[in-house]
Amino acid sequence: MFDWTISVGNTLTIISFIGFSIAFVVTFRNKVNSLSEKMVSVDKKLEELVKILVQQGRHEERMNAMDQRVAAQGQRLDETISRLNHFVDAPR
Repeated sequence: MFDWTISVGNTLTIISFIGFSIAFVVTFRNKVNSLSEKMVSVDKKLEELVKILVQQGRHEERMNAMDQRVAAQGQRLDETISRLNHFVDAPR
């Protein structure tokens, strides 16, 4: 048969189990809150990095457009110099 009497050891076991369970829940909740704050911080930093990458992409496109304009201007200068050389070298 079972002994249905409650001893001091049983009471201490139940109280310690409840205490450790509460401590676990509180600790777990604090860790989750801490991780949530860190994730918010990481999200903000990630948004800043995205802005920087977008700016770098825009800057690269501007540089490519500038390079094309400079190359076109150089080609026009080469054509003008070639015409001037033909004009200067032309027999008189």
